[in-house]
Amino acid sequence: MYEVRKLVSAVGFELAVVAALLVIGLIPSMHAQESNVEVKARPTTSITGAVQVSIPFQFSADGVTLDAGTYSVAMTNERGLVIQNVSGKQSIVVLTNAVESGSPVISPKLVFHKYGDQYFLTQTWLGRSDTGRQLFASSEELKWARDSRNEELIMVAGK
Repeated sequence: MYEVRKLVSAVGFELAVVAALLVIGLIPSMHAQESNVEVKARPTTSITGAVQVSIPFQFSADGVTLDAGTYSVAMTNERGLVIQNVSGKQSIVVLTNAVESGSPVISPKLVFHKYGDQYFLTQTWLGRSDTGRQLFASSEELKWARDSRNEELIMVAGK
């Protein structure tokens, strides 16, 4: 039992250190020097509110690499998001937080950070709303952000 508490304590301490470094700016901001590219998603009339989007590049979400292709993206509950290749070959569920745009987003879209030739899914906007979902940055994305001088913000949306 002591070992479990010690491990939880160490993990909690590490998270606190990372949060403090982000706040004081020692870890580079994920939103410096951005350029925009947009790819839209087709809204569907499904009960789940899923959207389909064709993503023309390989990308990562929550540390998992997914191939280029057509994906169905839907909320599973208040914080869960399912991303599934329509061929059924790849599927993941990720946890998210709410993010606001300041003005309503008219058509669904996915937002990616791009470092070099690496793409990371960072936000989803699935309906007409000023609220979207923000994915947590993986350790791989944080490494790319730290090592990269340029970041591009890529928006993928449907026709």
